[in-house]
Amino acid sequence: MLADLFPASFWPLALAHGLALLSPGPDFMLIVSHSARHRFTGGLGICFGIAFGNACYIVLAIAGWAGMHGNSSLQGILEAAGAFYLAWLGYRLLKSAALPAPVPTGMVPRVPLWRQFGMGLGSAILNPKNMVFYLTIMTVLVENSALLRQRIAAGVWMVSVVLVWDLCLALVVTNPHSQRILWRKIPWIERICGAFLLATAISILWTA
Repeated sequence: MLADLFPASFWPLALAHGLALLSPGPDFMLIVSHSARHRFTGGLGICFGIAFGNACYIVLAIAGWAGMHGNSSLQGILEAAGAFYLAWLGYRLLKSAALPAPVPTGMVPRVPLWRQFGMGLGSAILNPKNMVFYLTIMTVLVENSALLRQRIAAGVWMVSVVLVWDLCLALVVTNPHSQRILWRKIPWIERICGAFLLATAISILWTA
C-alpha cells in the first residue's frame, strides 16, 4: 500500500526532511520564544502558519514551478525580504521585558490568532532555504517519474510532519513543569532567539 502511495525515491528525501526539522532554525526559535512567554495558545497559530508556508512551496512545485529556485532575481528578492523580516523579529525579541513573577495561565497576554499565523507564515515563506529545499525535493520526485497522487501524498506527509513536530515543540515548552523552570529565563531565551535570528539575517544577506 505504501509502495503505491509513495514512490521509493521519496523515503531518503523524507529522512533528510526529518533530520532538517531537528536542527534549530528560524521557525524553531520563533516557536520556542513565543510559546515560552505566551503559552501554547500563543504559539498555536505560529505552528499552523509555518505549516501553511511550507505547503505553499510544495503546491507550487507540484503545479510545475519547481524551476523557480533557479530564478536568481526571484531568489534574491526572497532572500532580502527574508533577511529583513528575520532581523525585525530578532530585534523585537532582543527588546523583551523581564517577568516579575510567574503569570497564571488565565492572565497570560493573548496574541490574536491571525497575528500568530502571520508570523509563522512569514517565517516559512521568507526563508529562502525552504524554497530551495522543497522545490528541490519535488523536482527529484518528478525526475523519478512519480505520479501526481504520489507527489501530493509526499507533500501532505511533509506538511503533516512539520505541523506535528512544531505542535509537540510548543507543548514541551509550555507544559507546567517546563514553565516552572523557564519563567525566570524567558527574557534570556527570547534574547538568545533574537540574536540567532539577527545572525541568520546577516548570514543570508552576506551570502546573497
